[in-house]
Amino acid sequence: MKRTLLSGTRLVADTVLGHLLLVAGLVMLATPGPGLVTVVAGLAVLGRHYRWASRLRTIVLRRIRDAGTAVRARMGRRRADGHVVPVEEPHVDRDAA
Repeated sequence: MKRTLLSGTRLVADTVLGHLLLVAGLVMLATPGPGLVTVVAGLAVLGRHYRWASRLRTIVLRRIRDAGTAVRARMGRRRADGHVVPVEEPHVDRDAA
C-alpha cells in the first residue's frame, strides 16, 4: 500500500513539474531565458512516465543537433570562401589623453 501511494505521488509530482517546465520553456522561447533547455528538461521529466514525451524529447534533441551541424557547416563554407569579417582594433584617440 505504501509503495503504491509513493509511486502515485511521484507520478503526480513528475507530471506537474514536467508540465510547468514545458510551459515555462515555451514562454522563454519568446522571452529572454534558456527556452530550449527548459523544454528539453520538461520533456525529460515527463518522459519518465509518458512515452510521447520521451519520443518528443528525442525528436527535439535530434533537431537541435542537426541545426548545430548545419550552422557549423555554413560557417566553415564562409571561412573557406573568405567571407569572414575581420575583427578591427578599437580606435584609441592617443591625443585626448
